[in-house]
Amino acid sequence: EANVSERKSKAVQHNELVAKKLQEHSQSVQQRVEKLREQLEAAAEAQSETAERKSKAGRHNEFVAKKVQEHSQTLQQRTDQLREQLERKSQRQAIRRPSFSASGTPKAGTPKLSELTCEGDG
Repeated sequence: EANVSERKSKAVQHNELVAKKLQEHSQSVQQRVEKLREQLEAAAEAQSETAERKSKAGRHNEFVAKKVQEHSQTLQQRTDQLREQLERKSQRQAIRRPSFSASGTPKAGTPKLSELTCEGDG
């Protein structure tokens, strides 16, 4: 009987040790799972923020591109207007002031007075 009692005592101690190790392992696994869950949530939040920033940046870039396009068109129109004004002014000045050489004779290509017509003379 002493032998059985001793074995029983050792078995109880062994079972308690195994139960303790199992409890520690279970807690360790639970802590690891919780840590991984927190990391996963943080990564998901960071990804969501990144996607939101990317979307916002895309909208901003489209807005800026539109403004640049509009500005470019405005500049082109203004350049065309100024070019036309300069051309008209140049033509008016050529008609009003014939070019003369240093000797006082009209330069080649200067229209003669008889060739000049005023607008509306038709």
